[in-house]
Amino acid sequence: MRMKIKPPIRDYQAARPLYRNLEVFTEDEAAEILRISKVTLWRERKKGRISFRRSASRPVYLREDLDAYLKRVGSKEGGGND
Repeated sequence: MRMKIKPPIRDYQAARPLYRNLEVFTEDEAAEILRISKVTLWRERKKGRISFRRSASRPVYLREDLDAYLKRVGSKEGGGND
């Protein structure tokens, strides 16, 4: 039996009622917003430093989670003597 591969869902807001009133981004979009590579985004996600959700088994990122990550990283860079 052959498995059918579904095309990627482009419209996450339409796909999941939960995301209808939220800004939702794919991995590519999130990496671009954060100005990091997709590999770095994956590492940060694996370490639990950035929150994500799953939509159609693909990771998606909410605007509020990206903003929280930027605040956290920005406050560490402003630094001091670490």
